[in-house]
Amino acid sequence: MKLTHINVHEAHERLTENPEITILDLRTAEEFELFYIEGAQNIDALGKYFAFEIKELDKEKTYLVHCHSGERSLKALEEFKTQGFKNIIHMDGGMREWNHEKLPAVYNWTI
Repeated sequence: MKLTHINVHEAHERLTENPEITILDLRTAEEFELFYIEGAQNIDALGKYFAFEIKELDKEKTYLVHCHSGERSLKALEEFKTQGFKNIIHMDGGMREWNHEKLPAVYNWTI
């Protein structure tokens, strides 16, 4: 498995330049509901069906994976490797850093 670690600004740039990259948000459904990167697919890394859910994905595609802070998604990388994924990009810092840097996201709340 080719694994690349990038920061949130690099992630934003890659997603802008390569819309074919699939975004996998590994937070819980409740976290995802609050805010997410447009086009992201939510699969809970802590969910009991996580391994089964990612098994259904195309192993040849490029995936950008992240969670809230990077901890859960880092732990999930082993499962991606075990299942034979070819190209994973890990967004270090997760949505916490993405939000902190005021990068574009879909927000489901008002202030």
